[in-house]
Amino acid sequence: MIEAKICGIEVGDNFPVAVIGAINVSPDSFYKGSIKLTREEIAFQAEKMVGEGAAAIDLGAVSTAPYRKFEEIPVAVEKERLVNAIKTVKAVVDVPVSADTRLSEVAEAALNVGADIINDVSGFKWDGRMADIVAEYGAVAYLAACERKPGEGGPVGRILAALKESLEIAQVKGVALEKLVVDPAIGFLRPPDYPWYLWDCYVLGNLFRLRSLGRPILVAVSRKSFIGKILGQEHPEQRLYGSLASEAVAVYNGAHMIRTHDVAATVEAVRMAESMRRKVSLKASGRIEVETVAGAGFKDDMAEEIRKLGAAGAEALSQKAVFRAIKVKNLPTPLALLVKQEMLAVGGDAALPESALVFGEKAVDVLLLGTLAQYNGFMEKIKRAPFEGWRLAEVLRELLKLEEEHTLLGTQAEGSASP
Repeated sequence: MIEAKICGIEVGDNFPVAVIGAINVSPDSFYKGSIKLTREEIAFQAEKMVGEGAAAIDLGAVSTAPYRKFEEIPVAVEKERLVNAIKTVKAVVDVPVSADTRLSEVAEAALNVGADIINDVSGFKWDGRMADIVAEYGAVAYLAACERKPGEGGPVGRILAALKESLEIAQVKGVALEKLVVDPAIGFLRPPDYPWYLWDCYVLGNLFRLRSLGRPILVAVSRKSFIGKILGQEHPEQRLYGSLASEAVAVYNGAHMIRTHDVAATVEAVRMAESMRRKVSLKASGRIEVETVAGAGFKDDMAEEIRKLGAAGAEALSQKAVFRAIKVKNLPTPLALLVKQEMLAVGGDAALPESALVFGEKAVDVLLLGTLAQYNGFMEKIKRAPFEGWRLAEVLRELLKLEEEHTLLGTQAEGSASP
C-alpha cells in the first residue's frame, strides 16, 4: 500500500489524486498559455488554480523541454524569476509550492523564500549538491527519471532503473524516503532507437509497474509533444483533450499526483478516473497484513520484489510468479488429451471441450493455464509426444519469447517499435 503525507497533503492509494497547478514564469516555455510574467498575472493564476481545486502550485523559471539547451538562461535570471514568483504565490494562497529547477543554487534560494518542494527533472543527477540542499532543508523532492547514459531494455525497465538510482542518491545524501515522489518523466526520455511518442504511451499504459518503488507517483503530461505527434496537433494550445485523456489513463493506472496547466478540467477527468480504477487489495489482522502485488504479470518486476525481500533465487522464483493463459487452436484430439495430462503433471492445467473425450473430432481448441516455470517443464515433456507434440512445443516457446520481447520493448504488436 502506497501512502504518504507530502507537505500536509495526504496522497496514495486510499486518498484522492492530488492535482498540481503548473505556472511558468519564463517567456520561453513551450506552452504560451501557461506563461505568467508579472506579479499580478502570477498571483491571479495561482488564486484561480487553487480555487479550481489545485492542492499545490509548481513554478518553473526556465524551459526544461528536452530539445532546448539548458544553459541558455543565466543562473541569476532563473533565480530572480523563481524567487519573485514564490514570494508572490505564497502571499496569496496557502498551499505547498514547488520550485522546478535542476540547480542547487536556485533550489536553495527558492527554499529560503518559502518553497516547500524541489521538482528536479534530473532526479538529483544534474547538480551534485542538489540532494545535499534538499536534505539540509528537510524539503520534499519530486524526482524525475533521468539517465546519465542510455540504459538497456524497454521503457518501464529503463525508467525503473533511473528512478532507483535517484532514490539511492537520495538515501546516501540523507534525504528521507518519506519525502520523495517519483515521476516517469513523460516527454523527456527520447532514445534514438525507439519512437518517443510510443515510449510515452507505453509507460502510461504500464504505470502501475512503478509501484515497486514504494513511493507516490507523479505524472506530468499536460499538452506535451507526444500528444501532438499522435493527434497531429502542432501547437500545445490544441492539446487539451489529449492531455485529459492521458491524465485519466495515468490515474487509472496508478498515478497519485497529476501536474497540469488546466486545473479545472483536469480535476474533473481525474475524479472520474480514480472512481473507476482498480483498488489495491489490502487486509490486516493484528500485526499481519496481506497485499496483492501489482507487477505479478511481469517477470522482471517479480524478480525485483523477491530481491527486495532479501530472498535468494529471484530469477527462478520469478518464473513461478508469472501466470499465463494461452489458447491453442486446432490441436489433434489425441495430443489435446496428452496436453491435459502433462500440464497437470507440472502443476498447471488445461481446459478441454467435453467433445475431446470422444475421438470423433479430429481437432479441438485447448486453453492452457500455468506459470512460466510450468510452461517450461511442459514444453520439455510435450516435445517428445506423438501427434506433432514437437510442433506445439516449438510454437509455444516462440510465443512466450515474443511476449517477453514485447514486455521489454514496450510494443503491442510486431514492428510497432519502428518509426
